[in-house]
Amino acid sequence: MKNLCLAVILVVLACVVLGQDQPGPREKTLIAPVFGAFTRYHADIDVMEVSGLPVTIKVENYTAQGQPFLANSPIEIPAGNQIQVNPVADMDQGFVDDGWAKLTYPANRQIHAVSVLENYRNLALSAQFLAVAPTREFRLFGWYRRDERPDFPRAETALIIVNPTQHRQAVQVSMHLRYPDPEKVVVQEWEVGPRQRLSRFISELLPLEDEVEDPWHVIGSVRVRGETVIAVNALNFYWKTGNFVSVPVVAVPTSP
Repeated sequence: MKNLCLAVILVVLACVVLGQDQPGPREKTLIAPVFGAFTRYHADIDVMEVSGLPVTIKVENYTAQGQPFLANSPIEIPAGNQIQVNPVADMDQGFVDDGWAKLTYPANRQIHAVSVLENYRNLALSAQFLAVAPTREFRLFGWYRRDERPDFPRAETALIIVNPTQHRQAVQVSMHLRYPDPEKVVVQEWEVGPRQRLSRFISELLPLEDEVEDPWHVIGSVRVRGETVIAVNALNFYWKTGNFVSVPVVAVPTSP
């Protein structure tokens, strides 16, 4: 009888232990594109505390080639407050090319961050890009339009793909067309080096001219998937006016 009671107690204890939530990550990460300093443009990252509690964030900056620069000291944000981080203006060596920033903060806090590219003279040539949590897959809607007629000005979607890991990885870009051929899927694989950023137009990332018949106007859903975690932002660029707008991207939960 004693042995039976002991066995029951051990089973109950095992169930309690196994049923407990495993400790989650102590930190969370957001990835934001960094834009180089251009004439008439102001580039920075705006960060807002939204959990109602003070938060300390760490900002690490990398060039598009994966070289680190300007590792900021921990930055304190009071509850409900906001800060502006300007990686380009703070650099001792002057202007840099495009790159990306890694924002790290405690997992029990929440922040909202955007990368801002603002034209001082024309706000229509400005855009905000949401900092995203790295994951394996992102999706968005994209297009490629090459016709120069006034009613169909040339326009195209561009992707900003960041590999935040310390290892080179293959990234697959695919586009499931809605027009002109709803059955067509165009796929191309790219390699992105450790901590590097790949920025390309859709027509550069995918062989649309070779695989789509008469590709003067291509519309579809774009899927970007890495071997491990990546971060993706996108924009639509209008060649005639030079205007651009950020494109919403969605992170797709995937199994390891």
